[in-house]
Amino acid sequence: ESHILGNHVDTIVDRVDAVFFDNVTSDATRLQHLDIVLDNAGVELIADLVFAVFVLACNANAVVTLHGKPAAFYVSDTLAQDLESTLADLVGGLCSEFSRTVMSHLKETQRLRFFADSCWVSPMEFRELPPLVVNTFFYTQSLVLPPNNDSGAVHSVVRFPKTSMVIFKGDLNFRRLVGDRHWDTRSFFAASCASNDEQQQDMRRHVLRRNTCGEAPPTLDQAIGDYWPSTVVPVVALRTCKSEVCCGIPVDVVKALDADLETSKSWRVSGRYAVALITES
Repeated sequence: ESHILGNHVDTIVDRVDAVFFDNVTSDATRLQHLDIVLDNAGVELIADLVFAVFVLACNANAVVTLHGKPAAFYVSDTLAQDLESTLADLVGGLCSEFSRTVMSHLKETQRLRFFADSCWVSPMEFRELPPLVVNTFFYTQSLVLPPNNDSGAVHSVVRFPKTSMVIFKGDLNFRRLVGDRHWDTRSFFAASCASNDEQQQDMRRHVLRRNTCGEAPPTLDQAIGDYWPSTVVPVVALRTCKSEVCCGIPVDVVKALDADLETSKSWRVSGRYAVALITES
């Protein structure tokens, strides 16, 4: 547990309980969707399937959608044939009943679904997900016009959930979710671009505030809040750290690992550390 640097595990468990287990309804028309953007095949995929079947067993209105890849970015990425071969391998052993349960949900009840859209292997960040994917699985949005055709009034956008929670798994999905970029907010040069003394003074004060308060990496909410409506659809991000992005890790933890000679050069990319994050809203 000490290697989970951004650790929201307790909050994630509480939120899953509240959404899928404490909020069970007898109204069969009120489906509760859970979307999981998969990472690795093999043992990890089996763990994902166990979790999905558990949710389906505890909530008769739950529907779980697994998002795999149509082709592999990395050799371990989950494809449709990985799901098929995994279930086939489980037949005939101690897990035969589990395999049959998964197959039943996939083919008969259709409460477990597998989709492999090409967007998951495209070079885009998730802020650029195609509207068809967003509107089908995650949320829709509607423009609210001002009353009485007031041209000076501000338009607003209302978003409506298509799912109760989205879980993004893996380092690559995490990097595409938050933005694979240098998030250190201290790198700010706009003061030199100000056109007059008053603007320069304002910008210098802004730079001072950022240099004082901007050492901490952004939270998950801060990183995705400009494009993802986390108040409508909560996001969980589970990731083993294999790249330099350290979004969601407390600043004191970052400083301690950077100061330690044994970890300073490798902790961001070694795969020995992880984060388990959920949006706050």
